[in-house]
Amino acid sequence: MTLTSLAGGVRIPHQSSGLTQRLFELARNIDRYDTGFGLNGLTLLAVYRHRLSQRAEDLALAQDLCLRAVEGIMNPDRTVPSSLIEISEIAQFLAQHAGELELSETVAPLREVLHQILVKRMTACFDRKEIDPYTGGFQPAWYLLRNGPDARPYLKAWLAALPSVEALEGRHEDGSYLLPSGLSHGLAFYALFVCAVVERYPDLRAFQRRGRAYLGVLWRRSVSARRYGCYYLEGKNSGPGRLCLAYGDMGILYAGLRLSLQLGVTDDVNFFTNALRYTAGRRTAETTAITNNSLLYGRSGSWLFFDHLARLTGSSKFSDTAAFWRDEALAHFDDQQEIEGFDHYDYPAMQRVSLFEGPAGPLLVDLALKTNPQALQSIFYLL
Repeated sequence: MTLTSLAGGVRIPHQSSGLTQRLFELARNIDRYDTGFGLNGLTLLAVYRHRLSQRAEDLALAQDLCLRAVEGIMNPDRTVPSSLIEISEIAQFLAQHAGELELSETVAPLREVLHQILVKRMTACFDRKEIDPYTGGFQPAWYLLRNGPDARPYLKAWLAALPSVEALEGRHEDGSYLLPSGLSHGLAFYALFVCAVVERYPDLRAFQRRGRAYLGVLWRRSVSARRYGCYYLEGKNSGPGRLCLAYGDMGILYAGLRLSLQLGVTDDVNFFTNALRYTAGRRTAETTAITNNSLLYGRSGSWLFFDHLARLTGSSKFSDTAAFWRDEALAHFDDQQEIEGFDHYDYPAMQRVSLFEGPAGPLLVDLALKTNPQALQSIFYLL
């Protein structure tokens, strides 16, 4: 059976996808194991295929890929020690998917080991003042907040590690901020982290105060979209700031909207909603710097984001924008494209096959929206 979506006359195959079969063939040469850029991204694709098909062979494939990633990060003879990102994202994946993969009992002891490793590494990162959301202490902190049984033992350390307003005002000599604004490495993540803490523990006034302070910083960092074509100038590429989730207006404005909704700050809700409505009208390469189908920088990420925003707000403006990016992604999708093989998983290989930068974005978003997109949305901190 082939299950399809239709947009602009383009058919998206799932069970018979030539692209996914080629990606799964190449998986045997991937020796990086995180979700965004490594083997586990293909595991997520396999999980979503099984969710839709419920076929035994799809389950077996997803189980095999998952266990290979697990074995990879735990291999004591590995040439390069497992990175914090790999350990954290595998732990996150197991928390979300071990049950549906029928692996809960198999991986239960490992999950406890990973939990302890992440607590230790988080503490060590904070001691060294390494707070980058992707490579530093807040990588495991996000996992512990979203998946741990009780995050209260870590709250004091998290509040101390979060950047102060003064630190967020610091600039380089060229005028750019010392700490960026984008979701992947900067202020937008910290705002969403505080939002998630307050959502889980509504009584924490210190985090509420920090959240309101971060909203103020987001206001001050914004510029006139009418003048500059965007609200945040970071990551600009021969034009206005990028639209993309990772570094651009989508992720930054979403963080402001989500935090202001959580804190009940009406003026900020209105500002970020209106800014996102303006941003939804940016649809050309010149105004978005979007030129490919990738999840991290391209059309697939915009499709996923605006669909989530439409569900969050109920706005037809955002559902129409999601439909636009869906049609654009599918119009540029080629299920029969050739993907060059590789013996060494270097950056060019990563660009060809990884979840974040590879060509499977439309397939994965289509599958996620047909079933339950929460696991895919959570990779981008979409609360």
